Amino acid sequence: MLNRQSIGLSLVATMCLSLLVPLAAIFKPETSGALARTQDEERQLETIVPKHVPLKIKIKKEKEKEFKDLNNERWARDFELEITNTGDKSIYSLAFMLVLDVKDDSGQNVMVPMSYGRVELSDHRVRATPDDVPIKPGESVVLKIHPGTLDAWDIVGRKQNWQRPKRVTVRYKNLSFGDGTGLMGPAGTPVPRKISKRSNLNRGAPQENSNGLGALQWLAALQRGGLTSGVDLPADFLPVNFLPTGSAKSLSIKPESMPDYGQAKSNFLSWRNTQLSLRACGFLLGLECLGRAQLHNRWLNWRMNWRFNRGQELVGRRIQSLLPVWLMRNPLAD
Repeated sequence: MLNRQSIGLSLVATMCLSLLVPLAAIFKPETSGALARTQDEERQLETIVPKHVPLKIKIKKEKEKEFKDLNNERWARDFELEITNTGDKSIYSLAFMLVLDVKDDSGQNVMVPMSYGRVELSDHRVRATPDDVPIKPGESVVLKIHPGTLDAWDIVGRKQNWQRPKRVTVRYKNLSFGDGTGLMGPAGTPVPRKISKRSNLNRGAPQENSNGLGALQWLAALQRGGLTSGVDLPADFLPVNFLPTGSAKSLSIKPESMPDYGQAKSNFLSWRNTQLSLRACGFLLGLECLGRAQLHNRWLNWRMNWRFNRGQELVGRRIQSLLPVWLMRNPLAD
């Protein structure tokens, strides 16, 4: 049985707990509010990177204070992004987009690209060379904003009255391992993609025949009389029943009912010869039209020349007839 001292201690403990619970409820909102105020008073870094991409991104430890200070006018020049390769393969190319929560005159967020590695390696099909320096597994690199971009921000920011950003977002773009593979796009899609053998791209390709004889072999066997029943026919020539069950009659296809392929070939050759004949006639007709056009042009030229010569002749005759009359009216001086 419990003595009086143990009962008293349990009562005191119960009373203390009953007092601590309301106090915790009172002071908890104040603590969360203080944390929210601290976050509002600091510049925040947000990273948008797919989980399967082997990267860890953060502000360099020595530059955290300068980055978080909202009153720091040189925050962009102090900005240093530390990127760590958390995978098991070397990385030869990286690309990000740095987005600020500041809008320009066009209403768009101010942003700037950041990258590591040779520009050509942004295409995963380009292989790395011995001169390319990789980010080995477990190693880190530090990226900074290009000085030219910083100078442009200073000029345009003063002109458009930009405010200092409170949130900086790092958006992932692509990554290349330098061996023909990579993780491309905002979703980090693995490339090159694996295409199955039975994909839609191969549906139009010739397929293997797993049902026995091929079409040409079947026709040869049919002509030899080697096929005697509809069971031996390929699927393309099997009879089809569209009637209800019970009303269908047994059907069979005899070799005599098959189309005459010799006659079809003869008809095709006749049609082809007709087409060739028509083309030849069209060619000759074109030559004839061309010859007629040339003859017509020659006739027009002769007619123009004849008219010109005839006109000269008429003018000469007219001058000869009028010259004596003009001399009589205008005698020449001695």
